[in-house]
Amino acid sequence: MEYKPTIGLEIHAELKTNSKMFCSCKNDPDEKRPNFNICEICSAQPGTLPVANIEAIKKVIKTGIALNCEIARNSKFDRKNYFYPDLPKGYQISQYDQPLASNGWLEIRNSELEIRKIRITRIHLEEDTGRLVHPEGMDYSLLI
Repeated sequence: MEYKPTIGLEIHAELKTNSKMFCSCKNDPDEKRPNFNICEICSAQPGTLPVANIEAIKKVIKTGIALNCEIARNSKFDRKNYFYPDLPKGYQISQYDQPLASNGWLEIRNSELEIRKIRITRIHLEEDTGRLVHPEGMDYSLLI
């Protein structure tokens, strides 16, 4: 039996949008102050409902078209429930089984100028978790 190595990559990219994925808080990955760009939706307060960022959805669809993907007519978001220290809500809103774009490819040329087709399984959106900061010499962490 001959084996053919198959290598899969999961690549995360942060979209350059004005607001976060599910609320109107400023999307500022360079923010250094803890609990600054946060609201009731970010912290999953009772009675709040997330609203998907249309700018982010449009960017993913454009990316899917550029990567020869099938663009879904229907898509959905799910809650992934798990404990992670920079996820104080206890869940992350994400897509998995019905992503916005799927089954695409990217053509590249190798050093011998042969064209290779890199398959794209899916392109999906999910909210970003927080970022933990550990101040030097302190016995606590901050969530940004």
